[in-house]
Amino acid sequence: MQNEEVADLLSKKYKYVMVDEYQDTNEIQYQIFMPILQFLACGNLFVVGDDKQSIYMFHEAEVKVFNDTKKQIEDIEGSSSLLQLPHSFRLAPNIALFTNKLFSRLFENPNPSFNEVEYNELVCAYPKDNKGKIEFIIFLR
Repeated sequence: MQNEEVADLLSKKYKYVMVDEYQDTNEIQYQIFMPILQFLACGNLFVVGDDKQSIYMFHEAEVKVFNDTKKQIEDIEGSSSLLQLPHSFRLAPNIALFTNKLFSRLFENPNPSFNEVEYNELVCAYPKDNKGKIEFIIFLR
């Protein structure tokens, strides 16, 4: 992508780019597609991702890339261009409550140097008639 002719050719060929699982993006990948997108000058990037999943660092993913891209989009397009989807259709109410209580403590004071992220509460959108249950299995030797 350092060759301007190649970047120009690709930016003409690919008008829009959508990246799913953006939390798995690293700096090298970012450097590949940003020139194609003319560094977001045209509003032609759509990303989907969850920065909390970056903690796994798949394929050397860097949560900083996720956060920097989010900031770039917000600076260019405004905060209305960022859509948060906190609703969980997979977690029953009691499980969502337990998850929120547990992770609100685990995600206190995140340290970006260790790929840690801020806590965001899950909103339970699961049918209320199925409360779900939490079970602990304790094994002692």
